[in-house]
Amino acid sequence: MSNPTIQTVELFHLALLSFLAKKLDKQQVVLKGGCNLRFFFGSPRYSEDMDLDIGDIPIHVTQDRVNGILQSKPFRQMLDVHGISIEHLTEHKQTETTQRWKLGLTTPGSSRPVPTKVEFSRRGLHDPPSFDSVMPALLHRYRMTPFIVAHYPGDIALMQKLEALATRRVPQARDVFDFHILQSPERLHNIRARLTRTQIASARLNALSLSFEDFKGQVLAYLSEEDQAAYDSSDIWESMQLNLVDTLGTVNEID
Repeated sequence: MSNPTIQTVELFHLALLSFLAKKLDKQQVVLKGGCNLRFFFGSPRYSEDMDLDIGDIPIHVTQDRVNGILQSKPFRQMLDVHGISIEHLTEHKQTETTQRWKLGLTTPGSSRPVPTKVEFSRRGLHDPPSFDSVMPALLHRYRMTPFIVAHYPGDIALMQKLEALATRRVPQARDVFDFHILQSPERLHNIRARLTRTQIASARLNALSLSFEDFKGQVLAYLSEEDQAAYDSSDIWESMQLNLVDTLGTVNEID
């Protein structure tokens, strides 16, 4: 995925997030996953999709509000300023546990629609979120004004990443990379009691099962050219894996 393409997707996510902040209760819609790390913690990794947790908002209300935004003239004009349009839109899934929209975005930088997905998980909210504005550097890049979003703080984001690494049917290299971005002694201390020994053991084993080819396809492809140059090394990838294994081994030894 080229830089213009991943930046197109990022702009779309930010634009939609800014409109959601006006149309849905901020207390009940919380950004998570890769977009959270990118928008609030300075991760160099772009995200293909945007994931959010949603609380006590009825399915039909969320569906109507999201569709209203995506079809509205102001939202489409905001995209059009950047040469982006929505080529196709599918309400892929609308259930008690998940609401998902799949889209194809047209952009001058790509000859075919660029896919992305926006998903709301209805399995409940984690701890109280943080309420912050997206990092100024990102907003400046896309000529956007500041807006406040509910998102998970660093310790909860780290816990979610470790849970994902431990439980995914197919382990993902991005979880190891995101651990590298988020880890700190304080955050690990805050979540230690919430991770089981089984989860920690599974996370360590799954991290070691991932190859440098996995890392190139799942992480390097979603970095800027400058960051690709900095991370494109099997030694760097192995160092991330071993750091996770060693760090979690220390956590696992604490009662």
